[in-house]
Amino acid sequence: MADGLKNRRAVLKATGALGTIAAFAVPVAVLPREAQAGPSADAALLAMGREVERLRAEEIALNKEWHRLALVADEMAPPPAALLASTAMGTAPVTECASGGVLVDHRVEAQLRAAHQNQLLAELDAWRADLAEAQRICGYDDVDQALDRLGNALDELQEQIAAMPAVTAAGIMVKLRALEILHDEGFASLMEEWIRLADMLSLPNRLTASALLDATRLLRIEVAHA
Repeated sequence: MADGLKNRRAVLKATGALGTIAAFAVPVAVLPREAQAGPSADAALLAMGREVERLRAEEIALNKEWHRLALVADEMAPPPAALLASTAMGTAPVTECASGGVLVDHRVEAQLRAAHQNQLLAELDAWRADLAEAQRICGYDDVDQALDRLGNALDELQEQIAAMPAVTAAGIMVKLRALEILHDEGFASLMEEWIRLADMLSLPNRLTASALLDATRLLRIEVAHA
């Protein structure tokens, strides 16, 4: 079970999505080219960009193990049949996912607590305790904590990137790439959606999104040919 997912890792954990958007992502090998050509005013920024890519690759690999161990724990501590059966509210408190694993329906749980369904709630609490022990034994907790540390390291590095002015196209691309990673590789899609939402977002927001997409496209070409 993997409820309570955290910020940047929410999309990765929930969908198991790996990799990048090919049309937007800057290949890791592109960033060092300018630095190798000679001293760069953005040398520190480029180095941080490479470190972001290294941490991101480590995060993605660790996420695969996180997902595998979540399924292992679910198999070690399956929910009792009573939790998988529909309640008087019409929905079971726990459901089995087609892709494996189980999910708790927190709305049903809240309804059970409001209705004082103590027997079902006791089974739910007991199963949660069994699952927590299974997660500890199989190593899920260790991987989850390692992912948190990686996420914190990426956040700190991205804060440093945001605070450092860029003076080259490659330096600006480091910032745009960090922004994409912050949005779980969905930054381009998010900006495109902003542009489409003419009735919901203000003109300044739509112009910002359009400018970011154009800057990414043009700078990517410039960096690749530098």
